[in-house]
Amino acid sequence: MAKEFKKMYNIGNIIVAKPSFHLETIVKKSKPKNKEYKFLYPSFARPYKNFELACEAVKELWQKNKGFKLFITISGNENLYARMLKKKYGGLTYIVFTGLLKRSELLEMYGKVDCLLFLSKLETWGMPITEFKAFNKPIIVAKLPYALETVGEYTNVGFVKPTDSSMLKEQMCFLMKYGSFKNEKSWENDVKFEQFNDWNELFNNIIKD
Repeated sequence: MAKEFKKMYNIGNIIVAKPSFHLETIVKKSKPKNKEYKFLYPSFARPYKNFELACEAVKELWQKNKGFKLFITISGNENLYARMLKKKYGGLTYIVFTGLLKRSELLEMYGKVDCLLFLSKLETWGMPITEFKAFNKPIIVAKLPYALETVGEYTNVGFVKPTDSSMLKEQMCFLMKYGSFKNEKSWENDVKFEQFNDWNELFNNIIKD
């Protein structure tokens, strides 16, 4: 975002305040109670969220391995896009339409599932990625600038092209077999801006003078 603002408005006086998340003060970690592998894609019903990539990937994966489920946080009734997804994939028992979850329900779901998917084609910041990193579980994300920045130095992550369901299927299959990713640091901030880790740091810096 900072790089794009600098490019668009030709300004150098930019401060970056990254969203923060502190798991310990909100919810306790929990472990899955059975061996069925659980994927979660939490987001709103918007076409750019790219739910169909996940749905197509699990359709392909189901031909090889049936010990999993995909949970998506839409009901199928929100809009035309959601209704299309429900009509096309609603009959598949391994895709669960949970509907929109309350904050506490989503955090509880983070504790129960094995892997987060975040495949959106357009974001400023992938907040579910930030939140899920606190659980130290694997994440699969679209290989796009916002996701690379949000992932940061977290290494238990797999990247996929946001248009390639077969690539996503292979990453999901890998996780079900081996349990985690072990990558090198995935993103290097090549443009240096003044940065703060949360809003409190930013506000304190603004008012200190």
